[in-house]
This record gives sequence, structure tokens and C-alpha cells, in this order.
Amino acid sequence: MLQHESPPPNARIPAVTAHLNRMNPDVQAAGYAILVHLFNGGAVSEELRRDIADLREKRGVGCDMTVTVEDVRKWVELKAHAREAQAGETLTQTEYLRAEKEGANFYLAVVSGLLEGYETTVQLYRNPLKTAVWTPTGAVYFTGLAKATHHAYRISHEDQDGES
Repeated sequence: MLQHESPPPNARIPAVTAHLNRMNPDVQAAGYAILVHLFNGGAVSEELRRDIADLREKRGVGCDMTVTVEDVRKWVELKAHAREAQAGETLTQTEYLRAEKEGANFYLAVVSGLLEGYETTVQLYRNPLKTAVWTPTGAVYFTGLAKATHHAYRISHEDQDGES
């Protein structure tokens, strides 16, 4: 299922930015802005919209944000990429433990194409420990994410630039 949305204004990374990888603070901030945009009225289903808590600076939590819906907390781990998404993603031990504990209330969010000139896509994997193939490696590495059940959202940057 693909849906199109316009990105928030601070979700673009200039093409001249050097050394872009998922650990780059600009990439993480842009990915987070895209998720907040989606959860606050973008293409994401009504069940995920509501109160958002930024947990990126809190160590040991096992996720980057929570979204509270009707008193139920959804835990979201963000993996952001300036260019294309990888074939797999890794969870740290803390993230794995959070995913295991929260089950269907844990989401792996893969945001890719944050660099200017790339198509921005958000893939949300609900309960990835149950819905994706993974291998224990000291951390959890998901393989074959393209085949796992997920929702994908393409983000249109044309609307932001004043084009249609």
C-alpha cells in the first residue's frame, strides 16, 4: 500500500551535505520530522495519530519516539537513510528488548531518500520480530524487509517546492 504525502519543510537535506549516513544528525532529524508529520495528520492510519514523545536523547529506552493513541503507547524505532533504504536493518539489544516487550505496539520505521534528488519513502513494520525474518548477531539484523508485511509511504517534495 503506497500513499503520497507532502513533507514538512525541515525534512530536506541539501545535496551538498557530505558524509551522509544514518548516524548523521541531519539525517536522523529529517527522518524524525517526516515521522512526526505523518503521525500528525499525514498518510498514517488514524490509530497511530496522537501524542508524540521524542525519546531520541534518552538512553536505554529502546526506541526513538512513542505515539500515544487512546491511552495505548506505540513504540517507534527510527532508521533513517539519506539515500535508498538498505536490504536489512539492525536493532541494538535495547531496541530488541523493547520490541520483544511491546510486541504489536512496537514499530520499526525506515525512512529513506531524505537527500535532495531522492524519493522519500517511509516503511512502517509493526511487530517486526514476528513479521520479518531476523538473525541474532549480538544485535538483531532484519533481512528481506522488502518481503515483510509493512506499509510504505512515498513523500512528494514537489508540493513543498511549489510545483504540482
